Amino acid sequence: MVLKTLSDLKGIVAGGPRKKLIVAAAQDQHSLGAVIRAWQDSIVEPILVGDQENIRNICAANNY
Repeated sequence: MVLKTLSDLKGIVAGGPRKKLIVAAAQDQHSLGAVIRAWQDSIVEPILVGDQENIRNICAANNY
């Protein structure tokens, strides 16, 4: 099977159980945004590690 886009991969993994994903330094805006989208798509169950206040501020600023 050849995957050409991330949407192809999403279609494969979305039907299965959520996998736990630990995100170190989760206060990185790009990493946090990606993991939030994966959580919203029922792909992962995130565990965020990092500066809690900073993570909350980033989530609030980006409407996550």
